[in-house]
Amino acid sequence: MKEYLEHLGFEVEPVADGSIAVERLVSEPTRYAAVLMDVTMPGLGGVEATQRIHERVPDVPVVLMSGFTSDAMPAELRHVTFLSKPFRLDALADVLDRALS
Repeated sequence: MKEYLEHLGFEVEPVADGSIAVERLVSEPTRYAAVLMDVTMPGLGGVEATQRIHERVPDVPVVLMSGFTSDAMPAELRHVTFLSKPFRLDALADVLDRALS
């Protein structure tokens, strides 16, 4: 996925834990155009990471991916762009385009 996103013109900074994503985004909020993460991650999961990100940087677009449906998302995150897995790479491109526009 990293290579595909780079092919689309994105600079990608993979992290293994939601807390690292929050820390990096909060420390340099203008560096990142968007956040793409899984709902289930080691350490701090995607839902809680998104909540923490939006507390500090409310305007950054977040795309959450999951094998579950978006109905399982907490009501306060219904505005977050959601991508159901499995997905095709063109669907990923479309979702990122929507999230960034």
